[in-house]
Amino acid sequence: MRRLVPDGPARVDRHGTTRARPGLYRMLQGTGWWLHPDGRLLVVPRPGLARDDLFPLPGMHRPEGPGVRFVAARNSPDGSARASMAGRIAPVDGALRLTTEYHIQTLVHDERVTLTQPLRTEEPGAGTGFGRVGGIPLPAVYRVELTGVTDGVAFRSVVAELALLPPTSSDLLEVTLFGEDIGMIGDISWLAATADSGHEDIGRYTLDLTGGRLRAELSAPQGGVSTVSWTAPTPVPSGLHLDWVPPPLPVPARRAMLALHFTGTRVAGEVRASGLRDDRVVDYRAEVQGTLVSDEPADPYEAFERAWQPPDLGG
Repeated sequence: MRRLVPDGPARVDRHGTTRARPGLYRMLQGTGWWLHPDGRLLVVPRPGLARDDLFPLPGMHRPEGPGVRFVAARNSPDGSARASMAGRIAPVDGALRLTTEYHIQTLVHDERVTLTQPLRTEEPGAGTGFGRVGGIPLPAVYRVELTGVTDGVAFRSVVAELALLPPTSSDLLEVTLFGEDIGMIGDISWLAATADSGHEDIGRYTLDLTGGRLRAELSAPQGGVSTVSWTAPTPVPSGLHLDWVPPPLPVPARRAMLALHFTGTRVAGEVRASGLRDDRVVDYRAEVQGTLVSDEPADPYEAFERAWQPPDLGG
């Protein structure tokens, strides 16, 4: 089994009016390419970085000159989404380079881009680290639980994925936090990063990581794009009586703070945020507790077989 991992940030070239999502850069920084000797291939993002109904993305590869050519595709089980990649991995100036067309299509989103990224070879079980930043090896993924209160309503044990990734900007690293239960009160999405990574201007963002302690703060502009949001209850106006309960809705953060302490395989801390919904201030506060997720299988061939399924190459 040959495994390839990123050796630097990806370059994303848009097609026409298509605009690459910030999450795509993060996904690519935490994605491995598994090439089975029998010609099968898996594109494997780390947990929490891509849709688990589309990834791992299965495909096939074949030799072409000094490199390989590949194609990979998968449809979601319900048929509402499709992801595909087709391209080449080959040595360029003494280093491996990935060049591929990437297309993901859903009911509300259609993204088609060309990607190039340096890769390096790693033997399975050898680790995929980029080294340490502030005492923490990158990339790293934690399974965490959030317990707190938003808009006066308490929530407990909201499960989320916390990922620490190599940077695609001038930040020390990139931090993402995604809840697994979309629409649940307390669910959160944290995608903040500085603007020079190709993302939209999100206002002022600072990040510090020293001695295993991380602190990130965001101040989003009025009317701008907020890269932090959470799900809060929808209040019923006074005097209005309904025979149904309005569903919880997302609140974009105007201000947000994430403070974490990493000790061995454990992480603990808090996240606080406030934002406006219908000109009304809504606050969020949660404690964070979690554990590092190991992605190094004892037997990489067994892991490959568990994730493999025939690719949907017919479109």
